[in-house]
This record gives sequence, C-alpha cells and structure tokens, in this order.
Amino acid sequence: MTEICGVITTQGEVRGVISGSCVTENQGNAPIYRGEYIITPTAREQTLQTKGKLLEKDITVEKIAFSETSNESGTTVTIGG
Repeated sequence: MTEICGVITTQGEVRGVISGSCVTENQGNAPIYRGEYIITPTAREQTLQTKGKLLEKDITVEKIAFSETSNESGTTVTIGG
C-alpha cells in the first residue's frame, strides 16, 4: 500500500484514481500510536498516550461486568465480578 500525503486546494485541477481502504491526513508526520487498542476498565483513571498521534484503528473500552437480581426487597445490582 502506498501512503499519499498532501493538500488538495481549490486552485487548479486534479485528475486520477485513488484506491485503497484508507486515506489519512498526516501533514505533520505524526507518530503512530503504539499502545493498547483494547482497554479493560479499572477502578483507577487510565490515560492513553494518544495526543498528537495517528491511530490505526478504533480504541475499544470493554464493558464492565454487570448483573441484576430481583428479590422481595427490590433489585440487587452487582458491578464487577
């Protein structure tokens, strides 16, 4: 796959064919994010070091285990294990 970088302006004329699954804008040559793309929630704050970086795919935050049990007093909710 060939990466295409540049700027398209309204001046002049552009002709041709672009094919492929993705064209990205990376004019500043931003580094690619090399961290985790699947995140498990924790009780502590987490920061993904993505600022100024190009992501190759979506980041997925996994769901938190959650269950409900109805009883005579109401509903009991369990979060986590």
